[in-house]
Amino acid sequence: MKRSNGTLFYSLREISIILGKDYKTVLRWFKFSQEQRKRGIEGMLPVPTQIGRGHYYSEAEVKLIRERVKRFKRGMFREFKAVKTTYQRLKDENERLKEKIKELEGGGS
Repeated sequence: MKRSNGTLFYSLREISIILGKDYKTVLRWFKFSQEQRKRGIEGMLPVPTQIGRGHYYSEAEVKLIRERVKRFKRGMFREFKAVKTTYQRLKDENERLKEKIKELEGGGS
C-alpha cells in the first residue's frame, strides 16, 4: 500500500488479497487489460497509477475492480493465455506440410 497526495493506492498483490483471488489471476487480468488498450479497446481493469516501477490502484478503483470481477466468466481470458506447446506447434506444422504435399502432388498430375 502506498500513499500519494493523501490517497491510498494498492498493488496488484494487495488487490489479489482483498478480492480473495490468486495473484497470478489478478496479474493475468492486468496483462489482458494492457493488451486490450494496445488494441484500442477499453481495458477490463482501470488504467493504473504508476508509482515508481509499480502499478497501483486507488481505493475507488479497487471497488470498481471488485464490481467488474463479478461479471467475469470462466474462460474469458483463454485467447490471451493460449500459449502453444512445442508438441502443438509441431503438430500444426505437420498438418500444414501435409496440405502442401497434397497440393503439390495434385497440381503435378
